[in-house]
Amino acid sequence: TLFPENMKKGERKKAIKARIRELFSYEKSYPHWQYVQSDWPFGKDGLPAVFVSQKTAGSITEYLFRDRSDGAEIIVIQDGEIVKMGPTKEVLSDLTMLERGAMLPQAVLLNRELEKKGIKLPGIPVTTDECVEMLMERGSSHESN
Repeated sequence: TLFPENMKKGERKKAIKARIRELFSYEKSYPHWQYVQSDWPFGKDGLPAVFVSQKTAGSITEYLFRDRSDGAEIIVIQDGEIVKMGPTKEVLSDLTMLERGAMLPQAVLLNRELEKKGIKLPGIPVTTDECVEMLMERGSSHESN
């Protein structure tokens, strides 16, 4: 077992606390959960993800985590409850999050406006760089036609 039964109670308690701090790690500080019923996301390797940062606007709080196994970002959005949790790109490109008051990246909003005008990109950009790349890709494919 991880903590032998013959280990003194005080030593076992100290070892358990150390293991929790090791598993539930952070880059600068622990998250300040908006609500008690919060889930710390786990990575593909089954270990808790590393907490990176959080930001709050109104009643919405976004928590950013990083998967230890592959560095992929995981985002948790709360508004009284967990509204959405998953890979950052998937969460931030979900337009239904606008209805909940979430702050979506400008690139996602620009993509929505382009689609309204009949301009379809090869995917949903989340960053400005992705948006520029997709617009350039779309432009070069139209030039070659």
